[in-house]
Amino acid sequence: AGTSSVTITVVGEVDREAWPTVERALVACVAIDVELIVLDLSDVAFLSVTVCRDLHRSVCSLLEAQRRVVVVPCRSLTRVVGLLSAAGVLSDSAAALLG
Repeated sequence: AGTSSVTITVVGEVDREAWPTVERALVACVAIDVELIVLDLSDVAFLSVTVCRDLHRSVCSLLEAQRRVVVVPCRSLTRVVGLLSAAGVLSDSAAALLG
């Protein structure tokens, strides 16, 4: 059995340039056989629309790898998810995955 859980805490701004660092941390959780991944974005000041889509893709990949994922959203993520969902660009199920 793997490690029961890990929390990845992200702070500051997460844009296209910063995202690969977060993504590598998420992918590493599969390599070390973590069962529950908590992605804490509560201290993120800005999260771009592109990153929101990339985050959704990463969460789906983790779920496919039989991992449980909890995203603690920041205001920016909540706002972007709401806008994308209202515009029909992000499904309700995707919005639910992202907090």
